Amino acid sequence: MLKIVTVALVIVEVVLITTLALAPAEATISDAKVYTWSFAYPGNHQLVCQQLVIHPEKQVESRLSHTKSVKISSLSTIVNDKFCANLTKPVH
Repeated sequence: MLKIVTVALVIVEVVLITTLALAPAEATISDAKVYTWSFAYPGNHQLVCQQLVIHPEKQVESRLSHTKSVKISSLSTIVNDKFCANLTKPVH
């Protein structure tokens, strides 16, 4: 009986030390680049290859929630068609 209690206390101690000593991993957010076929501008029928850069920005953590919100801004620019060569063009 004493062995079982001793083993249980050691297991609880190891779990507590592990839980308190190891900090949670901080996820890093980086810019994402996506290439897509799109129209040059609204109302135009010319297809161009566009690079869409998505830039996440950290925001203030809510006191009510343990999750962090992220604001996403994007910027698109027309690039060379070779970047979209393996993508299917949309039908217009």
